[in-house]
Amino acid sequence: MDFDLKGYLETEPLVQSRPLLPLFEAIINAIDAVRDKENRVVNIHVERDKRQADLGDGEIRGSRPIVGFRVDDNGVGFTKANYESFNTSFSRYKKARGGKGVGRFSWLQAFDQTIVTSVYPEGTQWHIRRFTFSTAHGGLGDHSVAETNPTRQSTVVYLQGFKRLYADSKSVHCRRRVLPQTHRSRIGANTENRPKGHDLNYGRPRENATTAI
Repeated sequence: MDFDLKGYLETEPLVQSRPLLPLFEAIINAIDAVRDKENRVVNIHVERDKRQADLGDGEIRGSRPIVGFRVDDNGVGFTKANYESFNTSFSRYKKARGGKGVGRFSWLQAFDQTIVTSVYPEGTQWHIRRFTFSTAHGGLGDHSVAETNPTRQSTVVYLQGFKRLYADSKSVHCRRRVLPQTHRSRIGANTENRPKGHDLNYGRPRENATTAI
């Protein structure tokens, strides 16, 4: 049976009053990925458009438009089983943990595309997997997986191209300060386990931003 991705998105629209739901879904996925690790790391990066004209010394911090989010973690990664689950509509793979297998579709409603990079060990070998998720590809595209040298285990989910309908919502600006505390109860009350938030300016030199994978 074929799955009509665009048809599904049209019948299950994302309401404008919930513009950060796709981001929360990405955060939940990251938290689930690190749940079984002793040293848990989840970072949330807010990317802003810095290509607009400078507002001068009086610019209010965080006033530039949000263009995307990056969520990275040191969890299990997109192993073969996890990737196949991601590529399966309404997957029951995470049902035991409350997953419904549809949360990632909200990414496509509010963002142009999602770019995923995952470095993980599987068996005796380390791998790096990359792919994009977009309606332009009908789902997954630009997929590659290759062996790599042992390194830091990490997964980066980059929600790219925040659509104006949702980016301009007042809910985005009202909630931006609570992102680091989002869903903290899912990984424990210890502050060391809480997601960390970073507000970045799009176009800023790489050395001034949090290191990307």
